[in-house]
Amino acid sequence: VQEWIPAVPEVKAKLEAGCRYADVGCGQGLAVVRLAQAFPNSTFVGYDVFEGSISGAEQLAASEGVADRISFEVRDVSKGLDEKFDVISTYDVVHDAVDPVGLLKGIRSGLADDGHYLLLEINCADDPVENQGPLAALFYGFSVGYCMTTSLAHGGAGLGTCGLPPAKAKELTQEAGFSSCE
Repeated sequence: VQEWIPAVPEVKAKLEAGCRYADVGCGQGLAVVRLAQAFPNSTFVGYDVFEGSISGAEQLAASEGVADRISFEVRDVSKGLDEKFDVISTYDVVHDAVDPVGLLKGIRSGLADDGHYLLLEINCADDPVENQGPLAALFYGFSVGYCMTTSLAHGGAGLGTCGLPPAKAKELTQEAGFSSCE
């Protein structure tokens, strides 16, 4: 709310005016709950493939007093969305996806014609050799222990924690049908 939304003024304006916003891979719902608190004119949907995450997100929304403007649903968005949204976000999600392009296509299909997609991923270099130091070691450890393993176990792409640097994000969003990627 303090950093990422103001970095995209068009999205902030939509949220302030009142829009439909979806968060894909919402987990326990913290991001979408904070957005609902900050932008009371908008309504929100959180999607996640794990049912346990959704029940936790519903409890959080209720305890934070925003359950009237947020709904949550167990859904694999790579299969598409049934409605259109002004803004869709993924926060640290696409690199874990079994089918990253399918997920991005599902997101693209759910955007309104003038909609925006916010893709937040780990800040990493296009050249893996440049991902050095203790933080990079930690990220690569996460990849082996969770990110790649989760995707590869289901026959997926296995991008991993540092697997979606800017060049790869542009490549995959273009393949999924987005008109631009900044």
